[in-house]
Amino acid sequence: MEKNSESDRFLASIPPGRQAEQARAVREAIRGNSAELEAIRRSRDIEKPLIAGVTRRMVREDLCLYLPESGAARETLVYLHGGCWTFGSINSCSEFCMAVAREGVAVLAYAYPLAPENDAQTIVARTGEAVSWAMDHASEWGGSPDAVAIGGDSAGGNLALAVALSAPTVRRPYALLLYYPVVHAWADEGGSWARYGKGFGLDAELMDAGNEAYSRGDARNPLISPDCASDAALKNLPSCRFLAAERDILLDQGLAFHRRLLALGVPTTHETVPGATHLFVTVPGQPTAFAKAVRLAVEGVK
Repeated sequence: MEKNSESDRFLASIPPGRQAEQARAVREAIRGNSAELEAIRRSRDIEKPLIAGVTRRMVREDLCLYLPESGAARETLVYLHGGCWTFGSINSCSEFCMAVAREGVAVLAYAYPLAPENDAQTIVARTGEAVSWAMDHASEWGGSPDAVAIGGDSAGGNLALAVALSAPTVRRPYALLLYYPVVHAWADEGGSWARYGKGFGLDAELMDAGNEAYSRGDARNPLISPDCASDAALKNLPSCRFLAAERDILLDQGLAFHRRLLALGVPTTHETVPGATHLFVTVPGQPTAFAKAVRLAVEGVK
């Protein structure tokens, strides 16, 4: 394990007990009381100031388009935020979306329906529809329908994989950008899950609650846990680029999934940011890892 002063300062800035509170809120929502979870959602839905060189507009109630100031981009990235499928928003990933758009890529952030109010089948289907919408409308911002990629962090990376596995029901994206994705909705034994299960940006307690809220007892469904998909289904995936955090409970499952895809002949790359922790895409505080995430997005879609 490599120490990282940026990540250590970031972890020290997280209020003690926050993730336990989030886990309790998710479990309360599973039981039908969503008041605490709604408060968490509101706290992560604050609009960020627009950065120089980028424009932003809502093209649909649930889709926000970020463009370079030139107003046109051939490549489009449909981006799906993280948040254990239960919280997060367009605004929670907006700084990342703006940074990518500034480099000449159109970014379409999607506010997908959240669990536990919505089941996985609905969430995946609606997300697939948003990707198809992007392909149908890409020409409106100078884009190509054949140059639409999907990206996402954590639960958003899981959804990106699920949508790609839904093809041909859903039109196939041409690339996937996967930031520390969830590839199966259950706890691992040992490895990174045990080493980083508390105090590293994503506690096992919170991930367990999110898995329960999303899977509803059907965790082996390939559209919930892409690692459960058949080899034949996985061989049809487009190129996949993974960016992981070294100190993250999801590191081992993502790396194992990448190696499986590699063995199946799927074009795939994997990079681990030394010392980094979960959340570097959507929560400020790890600028080196964030810059690598932006670079991966730009290189991956261009």
